[in-house]
Amino acid sequence: MDDGEMSASSPGSARPGPASAPTEAELSRMAREAVRQPPDPRLDKQLQRMGLVDAPGAADASARSDAEVERLQRRVRRLEALAIALAIAVGVLVVIEAIQRFA
Repeated sequence: MDDGEMSASSPGSARPGPASAPTEAELSRMAREAVRQPPDPRLDKQLQRMGLVDAPGAADASARSDAEVERLQRRVRRLEALAIALAIAVGVLVVIEAIQRFA
């Protein structure tokens, strides 16, 4: 439906009075129209202030933070491996020291 058709086919909408809830078909039509419209920067800013949408660079920041998290996880795994190797080396030295004391 075109906007001109909608306003011409609904003469009751100009009457003042209690607003009725829109039907599912009307809601669906309004949603389709809203999706087809270009984004409004003023609305985007307001939605950002309300915390309902991410900032414009949030996707880039998210990708960077995901890469940073992955890098840090690799580093933690390396440190864990080094800590295990160090614990094994200390255990071997303790066993060697114990054998030398009792020998």
